[in-house]
Amino acid sequence: MRPAITIIVELPQMQKLVDRAGICLKVSDQLLVVTALLERRKANLLVELHGLRHCADAERISSHFIEGHREHLLLVNESEPPGQFGAALNGGGALNDAYAICDSQTTPCTYTITNDALGQAVGGTSVASPAMAGIMALINQKMGSAQGNANVAFYKLAAKDTRSSCNSVSVAGGNACNFYDITTDNNAVPCIPGSLNCNVTHAGDSVGILSGYSSSTGYDLTTGLGSINANNLVNNWASVVTTTAPAVTLSPTSLTFASTTVGVTTAAQLVTIKNSGTAALTLTSETITGTNASSFLKSATTCGTSLAVGATCTVSVEFKPAAAGALTASLSIADNASGSPQAVALQGTGVATTTPTLTLTPTAIAFPATIVGVTSDAQIVTVKNTGTVTVTLSSIAVGGTNATSFEEIGTCGTSLAAGASCSLYMAFKPTAAAALTGTISVTDNATGSPQKVTLTGTGTAAPSLKLSTTSIAFATTLHGTTSAAQAVTLTNGGTATLNLTSITLTGTNPTDFVELNTCGATLAPAANCVVYVAFKPAAATKYTATLSIADNGAASPQSVALSGTGN
Repeated sequence: MRPAITIIVELPQMQKLVDRAGICLKVSDQLLVVTALLERRKANLLVELHGLRHCADAERISSHFIEGHREHLLLVNESEPPGQFGAALNGGGALNDAYAICDSQTTPCTYTITNDALGQAVGGTSVASPAMAGIMALINQKMGSAQGNANVAFYKLAAKDTRSSCNSVSVAGGNACNFYDITTDNNAVPCIPGSLNCNVTHAGDSVGILSGYSSSTGYDLTTGLGSINANNLVNNWASVVTTTAPAVTLSPTSLTFASTTVGVTTAAQLVTIKNSGTAALTLTSETITGTNASSFLKSATTCGTSLAVGATCTVSVEFKPAAAGALTASLSIADNASGSPQAVALQGTGVATTTPTLTLTPTAIAFPATIVGVTSDAQIVTVKNTGTVTVTLSSIAVGGTNATSFEEIGTCGTSLAAGASCSLYMAFKPTAAAALTGTISVTDNATGSPQKVTLTGTGTAAPSLKLSTTSIAFATTLHGTTSAAQAVTLTNGGTATLNLTSITLTGTNPTDFVELNTCGATLAPAANCVVYVAFKPAAATKYTATLSIADNGAASPQSVALSGTGN
């Protein structure tokens, strides 16, 4: 994309400027705004000045400094490489430098005082200021912030240029120059005859010349530092300015821990974080990362969320090897400095322990309330050798106050290899309706033997089913008919819920009796339900059967004897 440049020209004499390639102008009484799209090697201009039409279609725009006074203006030099946009940095501020647009259809443009110089002299601070502001805007964008007073940087960049190769007359394409030193011509400007110090060459001329200074090598009041290569200036700016940014210095950059027994925690080592930059440092996090991150601990820190310039904070790191062998990780510091996240290398060696170790999981079991005499579902205890040598198992026994209310069935043998495990299956079979406790103890050659698991549970009284009768003798009933129903009341006489599994007719002649009940699946303590039984003989003979009730009571199944005669 071609660069867009805005030029403001105070020139009441210029009426209109039209660019065939894209320069757009709007004219007011005193202000002409020119937005130029500059293209290397070509500029197509059509200039109308004082009613005279001049057309330029050349490989360069030729311009000169013309003598003047009391203004500091933008300049374009005749010998600039095509497409370069130049500005004079005239430190004196007391001279009237200006654009001189000289245009020609066929030949290079050469300025003479016989040309309409007054009409062609365009410029003023209204040209220089916005053009330089545009260049500084590019610099600010490149640097990411406003650069403030630019004078120091200008002179530092100029000092880097080699005058002999950065001369505007002989500079080569693709150069690294920041400024093109203008060493030819002067800053004479047109003037109105009769004005102070205005020299008229020919009597009757409508335009005179106000003499000025001639340009010379290096800085001068005529051309200042010279014209600007805006592209180089923008890209070279960072080389001469000091940027403000945080920076991180870590001390030390690595931590080595002594060989440590697996599972043992070392003393902490400190890492110091210092803001060695020129702006506040924002700290996001300090974390342990890497292959064996679980073997290293960030145990403490004095760091907050920010660190002032020159300030320090510390992070404490400990080593707790999770396995034997060489272990590595990193302390990673995330922040807003360049190079984030910074890292401190962590290393240590885990040493296998020679002492047998054994763990039981879980260390306590609480069984749900269970009916006295009933065995609960089993709970699993895992016995694991967490050491590096074989553990010898001497005994596994249930003990404690109510040991007889707990049962154990295990898969463990007499030894357990390093890293191996076995299971113990524990059950609760209360011997009394009360809160009961016990332990399962594993005796071995490991540290802390015997290891124990606490056992607890509550025994509840068994439900007791009571029947209102245990037999029913039906009156003689005509075969093929059904007698009146007889009721059997079922009552839960215990303190626990009674579960009714089934109510059925069994025995010799169950099909000659009929049963209907109001009972559900359970009976709460003291609750009851009714079972209705009727006699329906199939023939004139004697019949017997049994009403059978299955439940979770101690006497289950309970039964009622049934008899009757058909006629």
